[in-house]
Parts: sequence; structure tokens; C-alpha cells
Amino acid sequence: MNRALRVTLFCLGWLSALLSVAGADEFTDQKIAQLEAKVAAMEQYMEDLAPRLNNFSKDLYETVDQRMRFSSDKVVVLNPISKKFVKIETNAGDFLIAVENMSKIRNGYRLTFRIGNPSTATISDIKLRLLWGRRWDPKNVRPTYEDWRKSLVGAEYTFNGTLVPNAWTQVSIDATPANIRQFDHLECEMTIGAVELVSQQ
Repeated sequence: MNRALRVTLFCLGWLSALLSVAGADEFTDQKIAQLEAKVAAMEQYMEDLAPRLNNFSKDLYETVDQRMRFSSDKVVVLNPISKKFVKIETNAGDFLIAVENMSKIRNGYRLTFRIGNPSTATISDIKLRLLWGRRWDPKNVRPTYEDWRKSLVGAEYTFNGTLVPNAWTQVSIDATPANIRQFDHLECEMTIGAVELVSQQ
């Protein structure tokens, strides 16, 4: 092999090595750029995750709290068609409640409740919180329980009369659902503002 050929092969070897290094550097730059993009995406995901977790936590708490109240009779489901009474727990003890009558009025329906006071105290400043809507079917995937809860509408009503001891008292409330089907589900929660006991002489 003559000297010129050896020089040519040597130069070709160096050129090949330089091209390999350049290709490796380009490959490394691409990998670094990809990793930087993944890190940026992960940082954005973590930043967005915090408020979503916070909202999920609050929704979960509200769902658990609502189901606990249902299981303890603090919130009861009433049947506007049936006159069957149920026990309702309040901050002043247990009472009985039923829908005695439902009649159509111009802008909704008038619900007449029977509230039984089995205690020896006179009860006043009574608030009824009603929610109504379509009945939820747990067999259906949609709507979810949380979405169904959000679809319920209602209001809080104050009864300015008294619940006399050991007796039933009629309480009428004007509710404003669009149609009677919105009473498929009717739930009630009751709170007491004042309790008057008989003084011992």
C-alpha cells in the first residue's frame, strides 16, 4: 500500500469518526429536548392536579356527609302520594312527619305536612329544608349520584306556628316545581329554633 492510499484511508477514518460524533450529539440534543418537554408537561400536570384534587376532596366529603345524614334519619325521603309517616331526627330530638295532602296551585303545588311532636315540649321556630327532583336509579351509570344530587332543587321554609306536645300539627308549604314528576323524589330536613318546657312548680 503506497503512502497516498494510507493518507486517504486515514482521512476517511477521521471523517467517519467526526460524522459519528456529530450524529451522536444531534441524537443527544433530541433526547434532551424530549426530556425537557416531558418535564414541562409533568410540571403543568402537577400544577393542574392540585385544584382538581381539592375539588374532588370537597365533593367526596359532601357525598359522604349527605349519605351519612340519610342513614341517620336527619334527611328523610317522603312520598307525596302516600300518607305514611316517617321518623325525622332534628337538633331537638325525634319527630314524625308525613305528606297529608298535595294540591295544584297557580305557580306550583301546596304540600300539607303532618308533623307529630311526641315530646312534652312546645316547639317553635321550625325550619323545613326541602329538595325535590327525579328519582335516582343506582342501576344506571348516568347520571352519577353526585350529578343527580346537583340536579335537585328546593328551598328552606319557616313555620311560624308551634308544634304542641303529644299531637299532630298541620304545616302547609307552597313549592314551585315545574310539574308533578319533579316530586318523584322529595326529601326533607328539619331544624328547631326554640323549645319551651313546662316549669315544675
